[in-house]
Amino acid sequence: MGYKIDAGAWNSIFAVPSEVVDKHLKLLSKEQLKVLLFLLRHSGESYAAEDIANSAGVKNEDVEESIEFLLQMKLLKETSNALIPASLTEPVIEVSANNKPSSKDVPEKKRLVKPDSTYVARRVKESADMKYLMQEAENTLGKTVSPALSSVLVAMNDDYGLPVEIIVMIIHYTKSIGKTSTGYIDSVGKNWSEEGIDNIKAAEQKLHELDERQQAWKKLENILGIFHRAPSPKEEEFSFRWIKEWRMHDELITEAYNRCIDKTGKLSMSYINRILERWREKNYTSVAEIDKAEKKKSEKSKSYDIDEFENTSFFMPLGD
Repeated sequence: MGYKIDAGAWNSIFAVPSEVVDKHLKLLSKEQLKVLLFLLRHSGESYAAEDIANSAGVKNEDVEESIEFLLQMKLLKETSNALIPASLTEPVIEVSANNKPSSKDVPEKKRLVKPDSTYVARRVKESADMKYLMQEAENTLGKTVSPALSSVLVAMNDDYGLPVEIIVMIIHYTKSIGKTSTGYIDSVGKNWSEEGIDNIKAAEQKLHELDERQQAWKKLENILGIFHRAPSPKEEEFSFRWIKEWRMHDELITEAYNRCIDKTGKLSMSYINRILERWREKNYTSVAEIDKAEKKKSEKSKSYDIDEFENTSFFMPLGD
């Protein structure tokens, strides 16, 4: 007689590392635990943040924040193309501007480690500015600041060199455009640091430019009847160029769009840009001007063709 246990749906199982339960379970939020379980269940497979969010029943920004937290807690580490258990990677070397290890000591792939929870807590306790930053972030975002975001905010001040008042402006900006994920706030901080935006005047100028780009894209959406969505960097650049820099009239953009669809059967920003660039060079300000110029060119072309045809031997008089 044979014996077996039928565990039903539990016949198909996957492993959860003991360390997750023993050391980190009390620290994991509901969203973070959902994301971790999804990643463990689909080990070896690749999923976009949106797919994980839909399957786990969380928001897109929760996915990014959860992964940042898992990296911070050293449960996972990044390689060039995957997230893997931290124990399987080379030790991470933290690099600062004043203390760079020699090239032989640095792995080919390295990741700057964000401040851990102990360091963040000490900074908040010791610095009134840092305490104010965390409170302002919580008030602005309307939620408790996650450990991952706390780590990023401290890094923006300590590592990126951004003053607290500039970081607060970044938080307000990301809130205003509905992009408050930890990853996005971090990326904005990096960009501002690289661009040298470290004072109020420079930050206000940057925010004005970003607002102008938002306005340009919204206007282009209305002109072309595009369903509201976030633009790609290329789309944002084109919309800013056509509307804010070139100040093209709505009817010209619409006409260029229609010609693009008629010719290619799809929306191609590059194709529309070439059309508008040509019209701008010719100083056209209305579709009527374009139609008139094209009609004149067409008539001239036909006349030229007839003149050439009449000069051929077919129309030459016959000799005596």
